[in-house]
Amino acid sequence: MASSPMRRFVRVTWLGLTAMAVVLVPFFAVQMLRNDVHPELVAWFVAGVFVVLATPITFWEVAMHLEHYAKPHLQKHVIRILLMVPIYAWDSWFALRFSDTRIYLTPWRECYESVVIYSFYNYLLAYLEQPQVLGEDLKSCFELKEPVQHFFPAGYFMKPWSMQNGNFLDVCRRGVIQYVIWRPSMALITVISEALGIFVEGKFTLYNVYPYVVIVNSLSQMWALYCLIMFYYAAKEDLHPVRPVPKFICVKMVVFFTFWQSVFIALLIRFNFIKTDDSWTSYQTQDFGAAIQELLICIEMFFAALVHAWAFSPRDYREHEFLETSFRTNLRQVFDVNDIYSDVKDVAGGAVRNAPKQAADSVRETSRAFLDTMKQSLLGPKGEPLVEHDGAGSSSIERFEDGGKDPQ
Repeated sequence: MASSPMRRFVRVTWLGLTAMAVVLVPFFAVQMLRNDVHPELVAWFVAGVFVVLATPITFWEVAMHLEHYAKPHLQKHVIRILLMVPIYAWDSWFALRFSDTRIYLTPWRECYESVVIYSFYNYLLAYLEQPQVLGEDLKSCFELKEPVQHFFPAGYFMKPWSMQNGNFLDVCRRGVIQYVIWRPSMALITVISEALGIFVEGKFTLYNVYPYVVIVNSLSQMWALYCLIMFYYAAKEDLHPVRPVPKFICVKMVVFFTFWQSVFIALLIRFNFIKTDDSWTSYQTQDFGAAIQELLICIEMFFAALVHAWAFSPRDYREHEFLETSFRTNLRQVFDVNDIYSDVKDVAGGAVRNAPKQAADSVRETSRAFLDTMKQSLLGPKGEPLVEHDGAGSSSIERFEDGGKDPQ
């Protein structure tokens, strides 16, 4: 095992070389263009440099976590999140360099997005389940908390989720795991649709599958994000020691920002703000937007690696006693995805069994919340309802709540 001073020397040397490379890359890129090097080669070179710089940063942090494997129930989720950087970076570089294989490469990256969201939620959950925090009986602990008010405009249509009987935890869990189901499903639909010739990225037409995939992914992402925020606000004080905000921002910026970045680029090309020219690129118009996205991801992952190394630092676990297990055993635990399979199976199976009841409850809850809002808006200055009553003394709103029946 290398000594601590040696590790510091390696770390400082690597950071120095990295900073030098980052400064020199734009210079070399400009010189290459001045020497009539094809712009695509310059793009491949720049993207490759940033990918090569980002990868060792992440692998170093992962190795330190595996060596100081003090809290496996937390660190296995941290490592899964950290691995997002090299997976995104290398996937994007190969998709940029070999554009014909992008259809087969991008879905893997998109599937891993759902793993990252799932891992972050379970990281927060595992932290709360520690005996010194809340303990394993989270349901009882959350029952003592005040209900979390919904954010605008959801508060007009949904009542606060009940904290009793684990209902709040169950809603948040299902909200996160639905993204684990929908994101890979949309990736599979994209592959099949593109093979059938009915998927053109950036083309918003009725008979193109692309806009429908964007809509489903957008709704699924927003709901998963909303559930994560609700969960954070419910356990804000308990999660404070683990610094959840910077970690949440890291995950959000990579997963959600890259998705909306691709949509934004597609819109720019769709409305001719970005145009292709055969004199400097061989990409077709429909592939040019994807190439820009891949190049940007390669560059962004370098900076993401630096931020991840700070937000998910292994130093948080060095002061704890770690398990005397081998590096290989720890790595095997990280890649054991039985927990993901079990949760997805449980949520998907429950959704199929309870779909009719959940749909009815959702409609009933939304109607009740809307009626309450309308009643509050119809109250007069002294609290009397500003609605006309019938001869029996029952208002139209009251009859609606009773199922539309007239009083006997």
